[in-house]
Amino acid sequence: MAGDNNSKNEVECEMVGEGDKNQAGLPGSAESKAGKSISRRALVASMGMAGVALATGGLFQSRVSALDQGITVNDSTYNSAKSANGNAIGIRTMAEQVIDERVPSMIQAEVPAIIQAQVPSLVTTLIDESSVLKITVAELRSMNSTPIGSVYCVTDPDKEGVFIYDPADTASPDNMGTVIVSTAGARFKRVLENRITSVRWFGAVGNGTTDDTVAIQNALDAISSGDILYFPPGTYSITKVFVNTAGITLDGTGTIKATYGIYLKEGDFEARNLNFVASAYSTQARAISMGPAEVQGRSRDVKGIKIHNCSFSGFFYSVDMRGGEYEYSGPPQYYLHNVEIIGCTSVAPVGSNAGHFQNTQTYNTTIMNCKTYNGQNATSYNFIQSNGWLKVIGNYDDNNSYGSCEVENNSSRAVIAGNTFRKKVWIDDSSNVTISGNVIEESIYLTVQSLDLESILVTGNITNRIRIEQFGTTQNLSAKGRHIKISENIINGTSGNYGIFITGLGNDRFEDIELSGNMITGTYSSGKIGIVRSSGLKVLARDNIVNGTFVISGSGGTVNGVGNVGASYSGTRNRLTASYNDMEYDGIVLLSPSGSKYKVKVSDGGMLSTEPV
Repeated sequence: MAGDNNSKNEVECEMVGEGDKNQAGLPGSAESKAGKSISRRALVASMGMAGVALATGGLFQSRVSALDQGITVNDSTYNSAKSANGNAIGIRTMAEQVIDERVPSMIQAEVPAIIQAQVPSLVTTLIDESSVLKITVAELRSMNSTPIGSVYCVTDPDKEGVFIYDPADTASPDNMGTVIVSTAGARFKRVLENRITSVRWFGAVGNGTTDDTVAIQNALDAISSGDILYFPPGTYSITKVFVNTAGITLDGTGTIKATYGIYLKEGDFEARNLNFVASAYSTQARAISMGPAEVQGRSRDVKGIKIHNCSFSGFFYSVDMRGGEYEYSGPPQYYLHNVEIIGCTSVAPVGSNAGHFQNTQTYNTTIMNCKTYNGQNATSYNFIQSNGWLKVIGNYDDNNSYGSCEVENNSSRAVIAGNTFRKKVWIDDSSNVTISGNVIEESIYLTVQSLDLESILVTGNITNRIRIEQFGTTQNLSAKGRHIKISENIINGTSGNYGIFITGLGNDRFEDIELSGNMITGTYSSGKIGIVRSSGLKVLARDNIVNGTFVISGSGGTVNGVGNVGASYSGTRNRLTASYNDMEYDGIVLLSPSGSKYKVKVSDGGMLSTEPV
């Protein structure tokens, strides 16, 4: 501030007076070192307005809130600001007003006796900088008697902050970071700004080699719902830690190097901006996971998992969300709701079994704007049992030998849109799925095995091949693939037998399939479209641009081909029959061998006639 030699960037600590040094039990007393005091400007600036309110038992809360609207801590404390009556007030006059206006009535009706006794001393302590001491955590713990109303500025590297003595608390354990307990049993509480807690306060080192598991677990156990646990720059090595409290956020620019990872036991969780690295490859390594024991096993729903702008490297699964067991065969009972994985990057180890984002019995799950690389024997975006209301939008996947995205086993209501995938998208035994506007290099694969494959729309994609077939060796033959529409896709592969292929492998598995408006431009060994008939099969292929062979083989069912440009049919099509209820024409125009056009008409008596056109 102009004219102020002690600006917030150049704070000088003041020396304590002799009387202050001799406070009972204080490090810095006659038997301790001098030179421990900090100016009130540095103290209040470091505490923030929330700390001021806490230090004064909440009495400043209404005025602090008024001062804290767009005003810095220093300015609101030391510059003029308007009170309710229009007078300019600073922290001292504000304290005086609080005492004058509120303490008498509060003593009678509002304030417990222990606070009544301390309000004047707490306010005086906050105002009088001579009683605010610079101190270390070790010195706080070694205090051998209980001070009244003192505020302390801890100076340990990576643990700096303001602590306030809480005389009402005689039970809280020393958690190494936000609660310090002295040898005399006094509890000192750290003042938090914006509810942010640093893992460094609890002893996390972040050098990539020291095991920080205990420190980070202590930090997770110390924070409350609504708090943020911050990871400063560094690499924090852990084995496995548990999130036991709902409603917490992990944030920062640090890297978490994990043997197993972070295991969630509650919801309303968010991780953002962090880097996760597996310390070594293991099929048990999952950066962030929740298991069915916490959802299905406890007969409850869990809601709200957000993982935003994080990076992952080297894990078997980067994120594994399981609201139930994979082997579960009944209707979904308990869900893991409202999962978001947005803006993340995941790199799996090359040549090892690995996926990226695994989901089992999740509900309302969104994976958006992520990038995934490598993997085998599990798809990158994997929904493997009884998932619902899924959105896989705007993602990129490369070099997963097994596939890019799979929705299977009684999953329903999914949108897969706007992605760029190098391998297949696979829908198995699921329903109400839209695959739209993607670039899918390998194939789109639709299969039926044990449950119905139903109400599937594949439209507006660019891909090498589309296959619809029976899958697996063990079949529930009553399960059907039905109500499947393949439309307006560009199919441009350079390998494989067909651009579009449909087969039930001789079983009655498929019905009501429409192929319409597709452009098949690729080069294939057997033809552009291949359909193997089976009992009950119903396929309508119309208005596709084929310019090649349309192969129909086998027996049974119905295959109609109408208006397919450039199609050379191999095999027998069924006639597309229509009743008078389906269409009405005022005659039909036919072309004679000489090229003349004639309209064939029918009279009310059923007589045919022709007329030139």
